[in-house]
Parts: sequence; C-alpha cells; structure tokens
Amino acid sequence: MQSAALSKNALKKQKKRAQLLEQKSLRKQREKRIRQEFHEMRRIEREELLQSMTEEERETYRAEKRARSLELRAKEKQSIQTTRKMIAESKQRVCIDMEWHSQLTEKELNSLYKQLNYTYAAVRKAVAGGRKGLKLIFTGVDAALKQDMQRKVNGSHSWPVVWSEAKLLDQFRGEKDSLVYLTHESSTVLKELSDDEVYIVGGIVDRNRIRGGTASKAKELGLQTARLELSQETLRFTSGTTILTVNHVVEILLEAANGANWRDAVTKVLPSRKGVIDTSKE
Repeated sequence: MQSAALSKNALKKQKKRAQLLEQKSLRKQREKRIRQEFHEMRRIEREELLQSMTEEERETYRAEKRARSLELRAKEKQSIQTTRKMIAESKQRVCIDMEWHSQLTEKELNSLYKQLNYTYAAVRKAVAGGRKGLKLIFTGVDAALKQDMQRKVNGSHSWPVVWSEAKLLDQFRGEKDSLVYLTHESSTVLKELSDDEVYIVGGIVDRNRIRGGTASKAKELGLQTARLELSQETLRFTSGTTILTVNHVVEILLEAANGANWRDAVTKVLPSRKGVIDTSKE
C-alpha cells in the first residue's frame, strides 16, 4: 500500500527542514575547522617558544604551566560545587512529573531527556551568573528510568536535583493545596510565582498524542491548575504552536523567578521559529 502524497505545504516544510539541517551541518564543519586551525596555531607558537628557551627555562615554564592548570581546576571545582549547592537550596520549587514515561515511545523519551538537559543547563547558567535558581524535583522516576537517562545524558548523575520514585501526592505529602499543575487547558492564568507553591510540568513530548492528559490528571488528583500567559492580548504567535516543551516552560518560570514579567519571559525564552511577537509594541 502506497503512502499518501505529501501536500505542497508539507513538501515545503520538508524542504525547509532539509535546508536547515544542511546549514547546521555546514556551520558545525566550519566551526570545527576554525577550532582546529586555532589549536594548530597555538601549538606552533608553543613549540617555537620552547625551542627559544634553555633547558632550565623550559622546566620552569612547564612547572608554572602545571601549577596554573591545577589552580584553575581547583577554582572551577569550587565554582561547580557552589553552584550545585545554591541550586539545591533554591526556594522556588518546580516538579517534572515523569510518571508519563510509560506512555512515551523510545524516541519521545530520548527527546524528553534532551529537554531535561536543557532545563538543568538553564538553571545552572542562571545561578552561576548570580541569578536565582529553581529547585528541580523529578517524580515518578523508577530505577530503570533513572539509569537509562543517566546513561544517555552525560553528567546527569551529579545534578543537584531530587530524583524520586514517588508519585506526586506521595512526594508532596501534606502539601496538596500547594501543588499547581501547569496545563495548556487550564482556565486559570498564572499571574505570579510563589515560593509556597510547587509548579508541576508534565513530562510529555507529543502533547497532541496525549491531548488533555495533564488537565485530566490534575482533575483526577484534585489539584489546582494554571497556564502561562500566552494570550493574543499580549503575544502573537505567527508560526508554530503555543504548546511548549518542558524546558521552555521551566525557562519561562526561571525568568519570572528573576523578576521578568510574563511577556518578556516568553519572548526571551521561545525560539525565533515560533515567531512570537509582543503585540504591545506593534
């Protein structure tokens, strides 16, 4: 049985994706070549410098270089430890509900891992830059899922996040009234963040396939819900969808936690391909 022919619009999108992939490949090759040329130039300069020295001067040069390297590593290690400590102690809590993993395909699960990697990287960068962070909590993470993710996402085993096998209500026992499940279907707009509330983001990749899943789960658990301010009164999406990835939702929360209003947070975080326009500036 032959598959249905693609429409003109689908063919146009397919061609555009292929062009973008080709451009990305060419850009990576160019950047790699520039790095190689730079390192080769530095190597030649280093060899010429060493050749101009006496043996005693070379030994002194190498010893000083080793000492500088050790000092730099020590500072980097201390900086990493400080950043991780600050993330772990952040007051604003954001929970990624990973209980959805059993409904995801392997491809979707791998995509979710990447989104969580982007999420942690954004929080780490914020804290390292002297801004507020978020305390990340991953619930519904069984041993197999944790092992799979830590195997596929380099360094994730050392993230200062809470890895919990518990389900939502078990993890936040006694805090049910503080839980806010963020879902696109909610009629309540999230106006501002509160350190007393825990914002839950569903660990879902293809929300069209699991349409309404987060709203249904929140209703089943008796949790309050909210959605981000993405209305046409303040923002206009000229392309793409207003349904966001896990990392985009968390990054918008991160910007809001650092004092940005919702409009500025959204326009800063979302990629240009979504064509987000601030209607107040039109």
